Formats: sequence, C-alpha cells, structure tokens
Amino acid sequence: MTGACLKFENPIRDAVSRIRFAPKCNNLLISSWDSSLRLYDVDSFSVRLEAPSEAALLDCCFQNELVAFSASSDCCIRRYDLDSGIHDTIGNHDDLVTCVEYSDETCKLLVLPIFYF
Repeated sequence: MTGACLKFENPIRDAVSRIRFAPKCNNLLISSWDSSLRLYDVDSFSVRLEAPSEAALLDCCFQNELVAFSASSDCCIRRYDLDSGIHDTIGNHDDLVTCVEYSDETCKLLVLPIFYF
C-alpha cells in the first residue's frame, strides 16, 4: 500500500472517536476525546475549524458541506455551522449517545444510544 501521510499542525491531543470525509469536497471531520470537533482541508493540510466542547466527543457526522453534528459524553447533541464556527445544543439525552447519522432521505438526524448487555 502506498500513499502520503497527512500531517496537520496542532495534532489531536487524545483518542479520535470518528473520522468522516465531507459528502462533496475534500474536507475531513474529526471528533475526539479531547472535546474538540475539527474540520480539516485535506488539500491544503490546514485546520478550517476547531470547535471546543464541554465534554469528550463520541461521534460526528455531516449534514452537508456547511453543517455537522456531534454526540458528546455529557449526553448532548450539538449542531455546528462549519463556516461561522457557531454551535448550539439541539438535544439532550438521559444516557450516552454513541452514534449520530444524518439521513438525506428523511432529512432527520438519527441517534443511537449506548447499549448495555
């Protein structure tokens, strides 16, 4: 396997919980346990956005090129405007949400809680 290693400034300081490519461009969305959501421009190896949160991020997803969502260890679901960096809490659950996914078909955000066995 061959390829170039992506080297970004300001490395992530804790475990990565999710990595997602944008639907139509070469941007990379990364959530991590260091409580930050990062949007990277892969072509220029630059950080387009770093949005701190109050708790560790467990998952993230794109709605489109301009909007993303995250689930965090404080049981909150947050929406991010990727151009302005503004984020707001759009949901709060009684327990951890470990997966978020936006459905283009239904235009809804789907969340999956943690399962205890």
